[in-house]
Amino acid sequence: MPSFDAGEAPRRSTSSLDVRLDFSNQPIASTLGILIFVFWLGLADSVQRIIRRIRDSYPLLWDELGMPESLTFSWLLGPAIFTFLLVGRPEIARWLVAGQYRELGDAELTRYVGRLKFFFSIFTATVVTSVLYAGFHLIFD
Repeated sequence: MPSFDAGEAPRRSTSSLDVRLDFSNQPIASTLGILIFVFWLGLADSVQRIIRRIRDSYPLLWDELGMPESLTFSWLLGPAIFTFLLVGRPEIARWLVAGQYRELGDAELTRYVGRLKFFFSIFTATVVTSVLYAGFHLIFD
């Protein structure tokens, strides 16, 4: 039976399993995960409001943009939000990026688009921070 001297510090193993089982940084990773989820919800809500506003207030524009179907909130929780904007309805993405929504003079629509841009910026920064944080700990721990 191995003896343990109370004055002697336990040896640190160099096994790769130690890195995987080290949960000392769990609060930071959990916080980043929660932030990503919250910002994702903000993105989904903003897209939903923009689509609803265009559909209800501007039927001709709605037809011109390809009549995107009414979206359920749960459908937007997956990667489909980016697929919808960039692949499924690139007309809407181009319309938003080009700033053509400003020509309508609709303060509410402009506010929703500003909110979408804000959430997209913060979401992207949080994801990049998470990846850098994880990479830093994989390299230096």
